[in-house]
Amino acid sequence: MIKNNTSYQFQLKLQITNDEIIATWSSSTPPSHRYEIYEKSGCFHMEDWGRQTRHNHVYRKVFDLDGNLLADEFVSENHAIVMKA
Repeated sequence: MIKNNTSYQFQLKLQITNDEIIATWSSSTPPSHRYEIYEKSGCFHMEDWGRQTRHNHVYRKVFDLDGNLLADEFVSENHAIVMKA
């Protein structure tokens, strides 16, 4: 779920390629930071009940507008059943 807790309006644009999902946020308010979202510790696991699950940790790098890295932050942990054939 995406939730906007600000008084500013934003638009999310998604581009899906074979290898990645590219997201771009637009707003009439100038940005103060740039973010890169990435995963760590991604793995698949075959469960005893016969289905595969995927586990990973999602992080984000926070940059100022000059490209300086300000923070590398944990966002969430993901555990999902793989729904492919």
